[in-house]
Amino acid sequence: MLHVISDWLGALDKSEAPNILPILLHGAADELDQVQETSIALMEEVGQSRPPLEGEDVVPALGHAPLALYPRAFKGRPCRGARELVSECLDCVVRQIISELSDWSGITRSKAAATMLNVLVYAEDKIGAHAEPLLAAFSKACMDDEQEVCVATEKCIRLSGAFISAEVFVSIIDSNVRSGTSSVGSKKAWLAVLATLLEGSKCDFVAPLLPTLCDMLADMELSLPEAEEYQVHVLRVILACISTGGDACDSVRRRLLMFLLRLQALTETCPAVANKAGEGVLRLAQACNFAGGETQLLSLEALPVLQQICSNASEWRRDSHHLYIFDTMMRRAGMAIAPHLAICVPVFALAADHQRDADVRSSLLLLLDDLVPRSVFHPPPPCPLHLPLPLFFLLPSLPCLPLSCQHISPTLALPPHLFHFDSNML
Repeated sequence: MLHVISDWLGALDKSEAPNILPILLHGAADELDQVQETSIALMEEVGQSRPPLEGEDVVPALGHAPLALYPRAFKGRPCRGARELVSECLDCVVRQIISELSDWSGITRSKAAATMLNVLVYAEDKIGAHAEPLLAAFSKACMDDEQEVCVATEKCIRLSGAFISAEVFVSIIDSNVRSGTSSVGSKKAWLAVLATLLEGSKCDFVAPLLPTLCDMLADMELSLPEAEEYQVHVLRVILACISTGGDACDSVRRRLLMFLLRLQALTETCPAVANKAGEGVLRLAQACNFAGGETQLLSLEALPVLQQICSNASEWRRDSHHLYIFDTMMRRAGMAIAPHLAICVPVFALAADHQRDADVRSSLLLLLDDLVPRSVFHPPPPCPLHLPLPLFFLLPSLPCLPLSCQHISPTLALPPHLFHFDSNML
C-alpha cells in the first residue's frame, strides 16, 4: 500500500497530496521497523523525483535539530524535495492532525500524535506559522488519559522546541498562563508544554528570555496549589531553564535558587519534588560554572536572599514562601549562614512572641529543634568553627524558647566570641 501511495503522490495533482500524504508520514511511526524504513525511503524517492528547485538548500532559521529528537528510523535530515512537499501541504495536514488529536478514539489520537512527529521532521521551522493552534492542541494532548498519547505528544513538543522560536512559544504560553480566565488545570498543562519546549530549544534562544521565564514562574508560585501534580511542572520549567540556559543562568541565579529552595521545603506535600529540587541547586551551581559548587553558590547568595526574605518576617504566615525559603536556607546553607546571623536572630525571636501567627512560631521552633542537635559533637573538634551550622549559640539570646535542649552536651566548648551578640539584634 505504501508503494501505491508514493506512486500516487508522483502522479496525481498537487491538490490531492494533502489527502494521501499523512498515510505515508504515519508509516514512519509504525511499530514495525521495516514499515518505518520503507515509508522514509519512499518519501525520499518522491522528494528526489520532484523538479529540482533553484538556489541552495538553506539551513533552518534556528539551526538543525539534534538527530536524537527525531524518530529512530530517521538517519539524517530528509531531502529537500520531500521537505518541500510536506511544506506545500502543511496547512491542510496540520489542521487535520489537530482535529484528530481531540478525537473520541484513543487509537486515533495516538496515531495523530505519532504522525505529527514525522510532519515536524519534514516541516522544520515552517511549523512556526502554526505555532499557536499547534501548542494549544499539545497542551490538551499532553494531559490525555491515554499514556501512549501523552508520550507521543511529549516527543512532538520537544522537537517543536527546536523549530519554533523560543520568543514565539514563550510569548504564546505567557499570555495563556497569566490570563485571568485560565484555570489551574490549564496552567498546569501549559507549564508542561513550556518545560518540554525548553528542553528541545537551544541556549542562544532561551538565554535572553530567562527574566521573562522567572516572572512567569513567580506568578505560578502564587496561583498553583501546593500539590505534587502542579508543583512538578513548576520544577520541570526551572530545571529546563538551567539545563538549556547554561551559564546564562548566572544572571538570574538568585531567583532560580529561591524557586528551588521553596520547592525543597515541600517535603510533606510534595516529597518527590522536594528531593529533585535539592538536586536542582547543585545543577544550578554547575550551570553557573562555580568551582566550589553548591557551597560557593550558597555563600554568594546567602546575604541577599536572607535580606530579602527576612525583611517581612513579621508578616509571615504558615504558607508564606519566604518562610519556606528561610527554612531550607537554614538547613542547607551550613557555614554560609554564620556571617549573617544578625539577620537570622530576630526571625527566631518571633517564636517567643505569642502575638505572632501560631503556625509560624511552631515552624520556627521545629526548625531550631532540628538544627540544635546537628551542632552537637563528642568530643569537640580542634576548630569549632568547622561546625556544620553553629546555631545552638543562639540559645543564650533566646532563654524563653521551649526548646528540646536535652541534646546539648555539657562538654560542649566554643570560643567566647561566638556567644557575643549586640543587644540591638533582639
